[in-house]
This record gives sequence, structure tokens and C-alpha cells, in this order.
Amino acid sequence: MNEATKMSIDQAVEKALGYFSAEDAGLGEAERIRLFELARGVLKEQPTAAVGLLAEVFSGLSHPEKIGAYRLIVELGVAAVPAIHGLLDGAGPRERIWLISILHALGDGSATARLAELVGDKEPYIRQLAVLALVFQGKQAAVERDRLIAVLGEALLSEEKVEGSAFFIADSALSCLRLLTGETFAEGIVPAVHFYNFDHFLFSPPIHPFPYTSDRVSTLQHRQKSRLQEQVREWWATHRETARLHQITSCFVL
Repeated sequence: MNEATKMSIDQAVEKALGYFSAEDAGLGEAERIRLFELARGVLKEQPTAAVGLLAEVFSGLSHPEKIGAYRLIVELGVAAVPAIHGLLDGAGPRERIWLISILHALGDGSATARLAELVGDKEPYIRQLAVLALVFQGKQAAVERDRLIAVLGEALLSEEKVEGSAFFIADSALSCLRLLTGETFAEGIVPAVHFYNFDHFLFSPPIHPFPYTSDRVSTLQHRQKSRLQEQVREWWATHRETARLHQITSCFVL
């Protein structure tokens, strides 16, 4: 019996996620990589069980573990798709956002409407995260236009970070608004929007499902954020009948 067959699916998930969260940092790099590769092999042999265990991470607080789980499920490819669909009914809103984003990354748009439903969630963070995911993944057409702009405008006052990362909801919301409308909502020359997901090689593939952007609403004082929010609302009230929102290319096809 080789070492891989001795590793249970639970152990494989723990070892694989430990590689991303640095919980195995006490090991040498060569040993970390060896155990990670063994764990990946077990996950690929049992994709349904692997998806079920990895998806549990999405309801937690650890950004490295979430990104690790996301990457590991995406690596499973089409073998993960039936298991993901099987989890959606019982998943909480945050988990559902991640799981449907993975489906999008794998080319399956059959659950997009279920992600769009979360733009109406009672919790501000959930609806804002959902709308950022939809825009970044090129699925903004699934949301009614007034609702789309309203939630992005609302998000400009958010103090939350995107799923425990170093990037802020408010910054991402402004970038999405700028790309959708073609407006800068600022005076003078404004730098182009940059997505750190793929602009500066800061993150290894696959592309993370939420926009990590160069806009900096988060550094503004509250009154400045409120004024920016009012600018967006005034612009939309004036142009909503004639404005043609730009189609955003999915981050997964760049």
C-alpha cells in the first residue's frame, strides 16, 4: 500500500488546505510540496467527497483557506460540477457565491440566476459581494439595471474587505461602476482601473472570483464617500433611460 492510499479524504483535505494556510509551515519546503501533491492525488480520485469537504471552508473567515479550496475545486474540473450542484440547495449565501463562481470558472452558467438572487439578500455584505462577483465574471446582465447600480452605489460606504483579503468592497464597487458606466466620478485625470488579480502577477492561477482593484475609496473620509455615492446616484437618475452599460468580459476568459 503506497502513501497516497493510506491518506484518507479528510486527511487529504487537511493537508491540501494546510499548504495554502501555512499551517504546515514547520515542515521543510520539499516535504510541504510532497504532501500537497499526495493530497491533490487523493482529492482527484474522490471529487464528490472532496468538493463537499472543501466547500465547508467558504463559510469561514480564512482567506488563504478559501482561496486554497477554490483552487483545489477548480483543479478538479468537470468532475466537480455535479457535486457543486448537489451542494447549492443546502449552502449558505456566502458558500453559494463561491460555489456558483466556481461553476462560472468551469464554464457552467446554469446557476447564474441563483447568484443574481443574492443581490437582493437582506445582509448588505452578501448582496454587495454577489454583485461584485457577477460584474467581475461578466454576468451583470442577470441583475436588473437599477438594482445593479443601487447595490454598487450602496457598497461605496462599506468598510468590509473582500472575504478576508487585503482588498475592500468599496474600492471594488467603484471600479465596477467606472467600467460599467464609462464615468470616472472624479475630477481631473483619473488612472485606469487595474485588477491586481491578473495585472501584476500577484496571485497564481486560477483567477480569484472577486475584483481586487486599484481604486481607493477606502482611504476617503466618510463625508467624501457619501458625496461620491451621491454623485453616482445623481448620474444614474439623469442617465438611466439612455445609458448603455458596458458589457464586462468575464475574468475567466481573459
